[in-house]
Amino acid sequence: MRKSIELLAPAGDLARLKTAVRYGADAVYLGGKRFSLRSRASNFELEDIAEGVAFAREYGAHVHVTVNIIPHEEDFEGLDDYLRQLESVGVHAVIVASPSIVRRVKTVAPKLEVHLSTQMSSTNSQAVRFLSALRRGPGRAGTRVYDGTDPSDLRSQRRADRNPLFTAACA
Repeated sequence: MRKSIELLAPAGDLARLKTAVRYGADAVYLGGKRFSLRSRASNFELEDIAEGVAFAREYGAHVHVTVNIIPHEEDFEGLDDYLRQLESVGVHAVIVASPSIVRRVKTVAPKLEVHLSTQMSSTNSQAVRFLSALRRGPGRAGTRVYDGTDPSDLRSQRRADRNPLFTAACA
């Protein structure tokens, strides 16, 4: 069964988010000031995320926020509150790279979808099947895997066809 394609665009700032949505992106992804691997980039404050979500909603689009740090013990401080805030402003999904963050999302912000980042080594069907097991339990965790290989690679498409999770390829 062939899966439909979603146009997911990066949004480096609010202006780019609006441009991507106006030109037909089904969803945009962005990083917040905390808990993102690119924390030193010009990422979004929570107020900007909320504005972006409201704008995207007008066009029927979604906002996904990267929460893709590989956390050490001290990195969890403030994470639960941040996840609750993302959920409360209407973020559709978080893109994560750590099973511990998957668990936190499912516990404290169960309305958020959890998309599994390329950093989770989702480059083979066994890994994708393992990650799909994260869907069990409360919430909608592990609803999508971002394939870590070139989307033109036929192996990527075969993995997507064989696996229960929606697989997104990143170019």
